[in-house]
Amino acid sequence: MMKKCIDEFIWIIKRARICSMLIIMGIILLISTFLGVGEVWMQKYVIDALTHADLNLSIHLALILAVIIILNAVFSIMLRYHGILYIQNPIKRDVVDTVICNINKCPLQELKQEKKQYYIDLLTYYSGEIGEGILAKFIGCKYYIQLIAISVILININKQMFLFILILGFVYVFIGKYFTELFWKQFGRYMDKTNTLHAIIEEGLSATREIIINNRREWEKKRYGKYFNDYYNEAKRINRYGNLNFFMTNLLKWCVAFAVLVYGGYLAMQGKLAVSTYIVEYQLCSMLINSMEQAYSEIVSISSVGSKIKRLHDISKTIKNNRQTVKIKRFHDVTFDHVYYRYHEDSEYVLEDICFHIRQGMKVGIVGKSGSGKSTIVKLLLSLIYPDKGKITINGYKVQKINQKNLYSIIAYCKQDSYMFYDSIQNNILFGRTVSEKSMMDICRAVNIHEYIMGLDNQYNYLLEDRGTNISGGERQRMALARSLVGNPEVLILDEATSALDVAMENKIMGYLNELKKQGKTLIVVAHRIHNVMDSDIILVMDRKKIVESGNHEELMEKKGLYYQLVAEQG
Repeated sequence: MMKKCIDEFIWIIKRARICSMLIIMGIILLISTFLGVGEVWMQKYVIDALTHADLNLSIHLALILAVIIILNAVFSIMLRYHGILYIQNPIKRDVVDTVICNINKCPLQELKQEKKQYYIDLLTYYSGEIGEGILAKFIGCKYYIQLIAISVILININKQMFLFILILGFVYVFIGKYFTELFWKQFGRYMDKTNTLHAIIEEGLSATREIIINNRREWEKKRYGKYFNDYYNEAKRINRYGNLNFFMTNLLKWCVAFAVLVYGGYLAMQGKLAVSTYIVEYQLCSMLINSMEQAYSEIVSISSVGSKIKRLHDISKTIKNNRQTVKIKRFHDVTFDHVYYRYHEDSEYVLEDICFHIRQGMKVGIVGKSGSGKSTIVKLLLSLIYPDKGKITINGYKVQKINQKNLYSIIAYCKQDSYMFYDSIQNNILFGRTVSEKSMMDICRAVNIHEYIMGLDNQYNYLLEDRGTNISGGERQRMALARSLVGNPEVLILDEATSALDVAMENKIMGYLNELKKQGKTLIVVAHRIHNVMDSDIILVMDRKKIVESGNHEELMEKKGLYYQLVAEQG
């Protein structure tokens, strides 16, 4: 177990590229540690000089002691400051980069296997814990050095006293080990309850509007109370073990201190031990016990930090295993070849035997009743998920091999409820892209949102609230369309992207999109409203996990099948 933890430490240290800094910091650590021990030992000579009434020597020794104290303080501050700057922060940055990289590169089904709270914890709590933990373990090395140095000094002063302290020290460590094991048995349950409570709080905040509208505030209060009580009970239990451990170990520390005072005092009274040595020995014994306590604590906590690093290491392996190397410059075609997909290994397929071919410049409509699999096809097209059987190719390459960043530079996706950030309208539309203001406004005019924006306070600098709650659903959809179009994509996928618009507005926007098709753009439209796809080159009709019909509007109407029924239902 210890070897695995050390391997994880070495892995992240190499990733963060801090090996050379650790060597420099190690030298500072050694100097700081020996200055700390020397500070205590120097007191013996100052006391001896005062005892012999040698004023000049006492002043010189006191000055040397003051210099040692100042140097110790300076090196300790340097160690902590540079440790945070050159060890903790680079590691924290590497943790955050790795997690963000994983979120951006992992297929959707792999992201779904872990709750959002898992990634939030890694980005916030665990990233800090790993950085602080490694720095603490590095600085904690001074306790091992202190342990050796003080042991050598105490053996030379009084072997019996050292042996007595060593035995009590082992008893102290044994008690600490016993309570630590109890603590860690409960810690896993405590963290589970904590993560669950965080998830419940997040859900409650996200669903505030639904809770209020449906008059479920009391229900949410009881729900939160139940999970909070579970968390609180585990927190009380784990704190109980911590408090008991604190009492027992501190009682033993007091016993050690009392024994050193009594036995050392007896030796001093007998003339077998100098008073200065007695005072210094007491301080060194306290330092020895503290070093043993801290050294043991660092060893125990290595497994905690190591387990967090391992979770990060596993994520990094996932990224490497999902490397996508093929880059495509232009879109030519996409093919679904007998594709099957299911969300979980033990669940039924939600898509079965899906086959179709889309060429550049086509308009393709996907229609069907709710739950027939339309949006799942879109997710497969976007490489957010991958097929369980069959294959999907773009320009002849399997989607698993295509670089996603490159793919999304030529494909744009606009869904029914696109997310709006707490930012200005302009920043929400541009989404970090470098586009001229004129081009942005032309696109906004095309999707009939420009006049609305110009009527707002601050116009394009108008601040949207989180999720765009201060504008209507139709306005959010038109802004989302503008966002998708400013990148000048070769393929535009619309998934119910105009469902909140009235028919007249929808027809204007679809007219503009059809003009883009004439310029060679490829349109893939998922819609419940059949009139949006009637002019498509090919219409895929979904029902019960399969494509049951395909063809253009005239061909499908002649078949008088499901498409015919959908048209008839909508009048």
